[in-house]
Amino acid sequence: MFVALLLIVIYRRVVRSGEKFAVVTGKGYRPRRFHLGKWKYAALGGVGVYLLLAAVLPMLALLWVSLQPFYVIPSIKALARVSLEHYSELIELSQFHLALFNTLLIAPIVATATMLLSTLIAWNAARGQYRGGALPDFLTFINLAVPTIVFGLALVFVYLSIPALQVIYGTIWILVIGFTTRYLTYCTRLMGGAVIQIHKELEEASEVSSASRWQTFLRITLPLMFPSFMNGWMWTAVHSLREATLAVMLMTPANIMLASLIWARWQEGTSYGGVAALSVIVVVLTGLIAIVSRLRFFNRLAY
Repeated sequence: MFVALLLIVIYRRVVRSGEKFAVVTGKGYRPRRFHLGKWKYAALGGVGVYLLLAAVLPMLALLWVSLQPFYVIPSIKALARVSLEHYSELIELSQFHLALFNTLLIAPIVATATMLLSTLIAWNAARGQYRGGALPDFLTFINLAVPTIVFGLALVFVYLSIPALQVIYGTIWILVIGFTTRYLTYCTRLMGGAVIQIHKELEEASEVSSASRWQTFLRITLPLMFPSFMNGWMWTAVHSLREATLAVMLMTPANIMLASLIWARWQEGTSYGGVAALSVIVVVLTGLIAIVSRLRFFNRLAY
């Protein structure tokens, strides 16, 4: 925690003159693209190799295992045993229905809550005109220094020790609180970078036009930060889908998620094919979130 706080103090000193980092101004600002020239082929090749090794091949391996009655090395002979049996078993599993519902409910709630809080924290830290406005920005770094499993254990102690909070334990809301707190550090840094890129002259012009600071934030600052907001929203939603450590630490029969169900079935050793099928479903949901966040509707809101 001490090292984390020391680093944020250094960071605050570096960016306290935020004007020199501002690139979004009121003087004919337009985003510029940098042309790579002949290097574009090397960049494309590097990205392609990374995606092949980090995403495509593992995904194909999971898909292969999920379609086989038992694990077998890919071969022409094994193609004859391909079936959707493991997916059919999941559809009949009541735990799967509950885990899917909880996951689809928790992910957007966590993403929205995290991004709203991180945007307000970052804006207060950069634009706050009162003493202590940067304090929440300091505090968000504390949980970064704590391992996720320790953080989950701390939540268990707190919500089981305080009688008024015991009603939350075992529900999806303790997962929402845990995930939001865990991801707040990363998203605050993302939105902090977005805030300092916006020149103060835009907000000053709004205030000269008799707008309140809240109106200025909602109608000028927030729309300019919306691309970063959506990127953070997608990142948080995807991580909420796949977060296993906190989901397992706080798991009960009522708040089980797909990630914790994967862990539970893996521990049981009942069916590796079923575990692979669950993993494929999580990957598909992740892809759907990425596609939805890139829809033209959101692009129109951003610009």
